[in-house]
Amino acid sequence: MIMPSKRLDLKTLYVITDFICPWCYIGEAYLKTALQQQSCNVEYIFFPLHPDTPAGGLSLEELFAGRHIDINKTQREIRSIAEKAGLPYGERTQTFNSFNAQVIGKQMIEVGKFTQYKDAVFRAYFGNGENIGDIQVLQRITDSIEDGRWDVEKVVNDPDYCQQVHDDWLLTREMGITGVPAYCYNNRYCVGAQSSTNLLALYSDQPT
Repeated sequence: MIMPSKRLDLKTLYVITDFICPWCYIGEAYLKTALQQQSCNVEYIFFPLHPDTPAGGLSLEELFAGRHIDINKTQREIRSIAEKAGLPYGERTQTFNSFNAQVIGKQMIEVGKFTQYKDAVFRAYFGNGENIGDIQVLQRITDSIEDGRWDVEKVVNDPDYCQQVHDDWLLTREMGITGVPAYCYNNRYCVGAQSSTNLLALYSDQPT
């Protein structure tokens, strides 16, 4: 991995994620289990998984065109793993642009509400198949956390929060991250939806 220009705290577990990544969703369940066994300071860095997805979304057939993927089989397999982890996973047929959700995420990190927000966005997307780039969907999600506190349209157009997301994307490139979820602790990396045992080994300074 390339050492990034931003100095990373060696005793912080960095989770590189995107709300539209099913393995990030599943990985969160494993991380919660690990943190229940041993706490750790956690920070999230956003990754641009499919940043060119139009506002109206794409069908999974369009997203994976030319890649010879059996979409129905893959979705069944992911659903089975998600359900074993206790996560709702609906009949997913589309993907949506996650940029707006990431921008709101930066505000939520700032005010200490990111855990609630993250869980709600994942459920909306993977559980209900909702467009998490849509202002009304995001407004409903933030209102469920604290009714009327945030004007989502204003936040997603805030240049400072937008820049924070772009800074994250640049950082992931500097770190050499090409897939998510990815985890970094004390200059050690692992990629994919890691088990709670592997995550504990990563941030407990034990060899993986």
